[in-house]
Amino acid sequence: DAIEPVAEVPMHKPRRNSGVSHPDYTGREIRSVQFQGKRRSVHKWRQAMEFVIGILVDENKDQFELIAPKVIGRKRPYISSEPKLLRVPAAIPKTNLFLETNLSANQIARLCFNLIEQLGYDPNVLRFETN
Repeated sequence: DAIEPVAEVPMHKPRRNSGVSHPDYTGREIRSVQFQGKRRSVHKWRQAMEFVIGILVDENKDQFELIAPKVIGRKRPYISSEPKLLRVPAAIPKTNLFLETNLSANQIARLCFNLIEQLGYDPNVLRFETN
């Protein structure tokens, strides 16, 4: 999958304030994700999450490895150095961390927005294009 140049495409854009709800992605098919001026066509929400996390790791691996394991869901972490703590773990390239992949579209969107905000990015730099 190649990174495509950014074009003006209508996408869901989150609100600026943390804690404000994001669009409901339930039942929506993802078409692309845009983050940090990069856009990738995707067919699965997991691909969008992996794209965002890949950029975060590339731009600031040390900070990502420090903050990401602290993002925890209601029952378990989303990212951990211990894969046994996750239901369906996948290795995060270039790190010693694993990512929970058994997540809904809304959980993936919230995780991505939470990670970028925790790492100091403006949440408006992340957009998901859906059907």
